[in-house]
Amino acid sequence: MNTEISLTLSLIAGLASFLSPCVLPLVPIYVSIISGASISELKNAQAGLRRVVFVNSLMFVTGFSAIFIALGVAAGLLGTRLNASLPIITRVAGVLVILFGLHMIGFFKIPVLYRDTRSQGSSVRGPLGSLLMGLAFAAGWSPCVGPILAGILVLAANRETVMQATVLLVAYSLGMAIPFLLTALAVNKFLSIMNQFKAHLHKIEVGAGVLLVGIGLLIVTNNLTLLNRLLPDVSAFLPEPKIEAPKVSKATTSATEASSAPDMSFTDLDGNTIQLSSFRGRVLALDFWATWCVPCREEVPIFNELNQKFAEKGLQILAVAVDSDDAAIRKFIKDYGVRYKVAVGSAEQSSQFDPFPGLPKTILIDRSGRVRAKHLGFTPREDLEKEIEKLLTE
Repeated sequence: MNTEISLTLSLIAGLASFLSPCVLPLVPIYVSIISGASISELKNAQAGLRRVVFVNSLMFVTGFSAIFIALGVAAGLLGTRLNASLPIITRVAGVLVILFGLHMIGFFKIPVLYRDTRSQGSSVRGPLGSLLMGLAFAAGWSPCVGPILAGILVLAANRETVMQATVLLVAYSLGMAIPFLLTALAVNKFLSIMNQFKAHLHKIEVGAGVLLVGIGLLIVTNNLTLLNRLLPDVSAFLPEPKIEAPKVSKATTSATEASSAPDMSFTDLDGNTIQLSSFRGRVLALDFWATWCVPCREEVPIFNELNQKFAEKGLQILAVAVDSDDAAIRKFIKDYGVRYKVAVGSAEQSSQFDPFPGLPKTILIDRSGRVRAKHLGFTPREDLEKEIEKLLTE
């Protein structure tokens, strides 16, 4: 699944959890408990009380975020241990998300998702008490938060790395935390409009259920990238990482500026050696991938089409799997209909072209064996086709 889509869905899921019928109406009660002020006092809160409410609310959201993020780490660890079975797990995950959605709509009820063991009060006041309340809130498996959170955890378990799974739960936590903190900043205004909003809570719950069903269907059919057209890319609003990603070299790089590709050998699935230098005279699209890599699945139909269109004009596609399990590779080829040459290599060989980690990694090499373009991650067909066409005409 595309990372930007996952972040957006997680953020929306967190907001839906906040707006759910068993969270939103209880927000004033939680604010009252963690601040030590009565509801009537909150309605006329002065600057001093509002400051206390915000600080304690910040500790409260820190508490529940810590639990949610820990669950994300656990889901990521589980997912990375089951990489070989990821295609099956993905479809099972989609079915589970659909069931959670139907549960929220009301077609049937899953009893475990209605178990609520949250603490109903606390004798501890101040920031520490608020932190403990946040921990209790998250650990209690609140009935409305349960199905939505479970759906996000299913998605987290299907991520490629533990860090990616963790980031999903960070986004989910932000989706709940931001509106809670905004409420704390304007608690008196929130209380004044709460009664008008209560009539729409069931609609929000049903809407969240429909969203989960739709997402589950897209996961089962491996079409989740269709949401690219509908959802905004929230990663554009996130801070840039300190480590710079490799710059993508375009096919317009002149031949005189390009460096020669390192010669190396791979092995096909029959045990035969494939020397990289043997492709001199053809334009080579060298793609490093893995069976557990979700974007690697999405690029298969693109390479199939490019291979069909340009093979006779001099294009050679070589997909080098960094997996060591030949059976998993053969199954991937069969399941996803790979119709181009596949070999087995290593991540170390991939790093010889660019040390930055990540898959897929696509290297375009001209007829003279010079590296003319590098792409890290999923690359749109239009970009690859334009670059390949230019190299073929040189």
